[in-house]
Amino acid sequence: MSDDYEIQLNPLTSRFDDLFRNPSPELSAQIISTIKSNPGFASAEALASSLLSVVKENPKTSEALILPVAHILPATADIVINDEDAGYNDDPFDRVFVIQLSGFLGDALHETQLHASKQTVVSLQNTVLAAALFSACAVKLELLNSSHIYAFTRQGLQLHDATIEDERKEVVAIGACLQLLVAGNIMIEKWLALSDGLERVWRI
Repeated sequence: MSDDYEIQLNPLTSRFDDLFRNPSPELSAQIISTIKSNPGFASAEALASSLLSVVKENPKTSEALILPVAHILPATADIVINDEDAGYNDDPFDRVFVIQLSGFLGDALHETQLHASKQTVVSLQNTVLAAALFSACAVKLELLNSSHIYAFTRQGLQLHDATIEDERKEVVAIGACLQLLVAGNIMIEKWLALSDGLERVWRI
């Protein structure tokens, strides 16, 4: 992205960071007001990156921060984004936001960032586990229905054809357990039972 885009993106990211780190009872109204004042791709990217970033710092806020975003998202469907550089042409804001959030979450779950070491230690500071908890809350609250989430769960459960990374095996397994604890019924009914069969899933 260009320097001009970064100049536009950075203040929005800071704004959403502040809203999520210091949430008020008016959080939903503050989010939608910020979006409507800046109805472009930068708002969708900033909202997605800030939401996930703040939750990774404090995973127990996942549900409390996802709820107001899920609440206002339908009201952004009439905001249209045209950004050739980002690949969007007359796309509704809510769809663009979900795509961006799904991409950021996929990077966090599968650790696809370049030049970053894989996290192999199970600890409160492990952002893969934070992302796993966030992903489950996002499924539970119907914010996301992402293949990245499903692939991570299958990997953690070591289901048929799932990619297994030996160095991350324990972390991913615990992350999958977190997902199933929070949103297991939905994930099994909508994904795992359809693709892998209940018998295979319950055998884990």
